[in-house]
Amino acid sequence: MHNQDVTRHNFRVAGHARLIAERQTCDKLTTFQIYIAGLLYETGKLALKQNLLTKPIDTMSQHEKSLYNGFYQKSFDLLNKVDELSFVAEIIKHIPANYNGNTAPDHLSAEEIPLGSRIIAIVSMYDNLVNGRQSQAKTSTALAKHHIKELAKTMFDPSLVNHYLTILDERPRSSEGNVDYLLNSEDLREGMVLTRDIVNIDKNPMLTKGTEVDQHHIDKLIKIEKEQGEYFLIYAR
Repeated sequence: MHNQDVTRHNFRVAGHARLIAERQTCDKLTTFQIYIAGLLYETGKLALKQNLLTKPIDTMSQHEKSLYNGFYQKSFDLLNKVDELSFVAEIIKHIPANYNGNTAPDHLSAEEIPLGSRIIAIVSMYDNLVNGRQSQAKTSTALAKHHIKELAKTMFDPSLVNHYLTILDERPRSSEGNVDYLLNSEDLREGMVLTRDIVNIDKNPMLTKGTEVDQHHIDKLIKIEKEQGEYFLIYAR
């Protein structure tokens, strides 16, 4: 409610993080902790003003970015007070840590960074790029994947990046609960189901939530994208 986010970003981050954890053959408790960390990692944003939360990150001033990036520590401070969430809080605290170890104050690197932190860092960045929370213009899924790959070894764990890119290409179902994906028209496949309406530039629905996509829908959407010169942001599973 405070974020005024209607995109279910945290549910998607949590669901995708769980998929990666499962592919790392994590035990059930670790996988569950990573999933909960994905759901709760933005808790510290309760301490930020709403006008800051509505600004794309790349448009913030240095002062604003400093305030904004403090939400990870604030999330840790809030959640660490609950004994049952101490491991989750530790995951959240280290999400901003760069894989190459140049992040103050702890300078953790590579395997020193908790696995859940390394996973959520990748997933949240990708979702923010495609969702338009990172920059003013929404990034296409192809460019977002390229950007994530470019940041492997410096910001992100390269092995986990490869695992996540495979998941984004294969779009598997989760063993628990539903997972949706952020897509552009060219990413759609017949039989996928929309989890939100697809709207045109006038915000009028073109296809409604629950629609099972067929090839006619895909061809039409790709044509409109090319005519408009803008990607649709499609939520589907």
